[in-house]
Amino acid sequence: MLFTDPSEHVVFENTHEAIIDQETFDRVQQIRESRRRRTNSGRVGIFSGLAYCANCHSKMYLSCFNDKPEQDFYACSGFRTKKRVCEHSHYIRQTVLERLVLEQIQRVTSFAAQHEREFVELLRQDGADKSRKELTADKRKLAQAEKRIAELDHIIQRLYEDKVNGVLTEGRFMKLSRGYEQEQRELQTQTTVLAEQISAQEQKTLDLSRFMTQVRKHTNVTELTPILLNELVERIEIHAPDKSSGKRVQDIDIYFNFVGLIGKLDFTKTGETKADVQAKAGKRLNNAPESGKLLTVMQMTSALG
Repeated sequence: MLFTDPSEHVVFENTHEAIIDQETFDRVQQIRESRRRRTNSGRVGIFSGLAYCANCHSKMYLSCFNDKPEQDFYACSGFRTKKRVCEHSHYIRQTVLERLVLEQIQRVTSFAAQHEREFVELLRQDGADKSRKELTADKRKLAQAEKRIAELDHIIQRLYEDKVNGVLTEGRFMKLSRGYEQEQRELQTQTTVLAEQISAQEQKTLDLSRFMTQVRKHTNVTELTPILLNELVERIEIHAPDKSSGKRVQDIDIYFNFVGLIGKLDFTKTGETKADVQAKAGKRLNNAPESGKLLTVMQMTSALG
């Protein structure tokens, strides 16, 4: 069998009817990239491949007790490795994580089902605000890096002139220039990454329609299932616990497919007056069943007390 380098392959796209749609294909590839690690007990956590450390971004791995599944917990793999890329040896029990994630998904899907128009508008505004901030920050970093690269060019040029004029010895010149050139290479790599990020952000649009299609399928969520998580959740980031108050408080961030992290949602962003919001909210809360009551302001972060 002859081997042809992949760089020499010629690909003709969209010449045959697709077996599955692009959305399903992309999601399957994303799931395949997150290999699910089976524990010695034979159990595979429902959050395997989804749970990450918010501090070092390493995966959170499930640790099991053979005869006590209620004690199973996720721990940061970045701390457990010899390299110790994470400073926090934090963990979270699987039962607690299940409860927190289920509660947040129920809030989002219930909120969207009852106030779809407002929900879509709030997500659009929230996404636009975050994109603008990220884009501005990345452009500022890129400008700073490019300015420093230009400065390093002048510094290296002056060092070379000093060497030619006999002000610097060859050894001294090599030592100084080597450090500046290393800094310049790192900055050039950084500028390449930043430029790609900026380009992606400028082209990025929140795919709200695809997200809402999934949300409409899960308007009455009562339990977590692998299908539910795969359709709604992209990743879950778990923060180190905060014990400063005397209690163990731990935040989690849920990044939803197609829209990312859903932050603070406030009806007042839609243009309604505060009195209109309060009147509508009061009417809804008075008429709603206890399990379905919603606040007009919903913060999508959870704390474990």
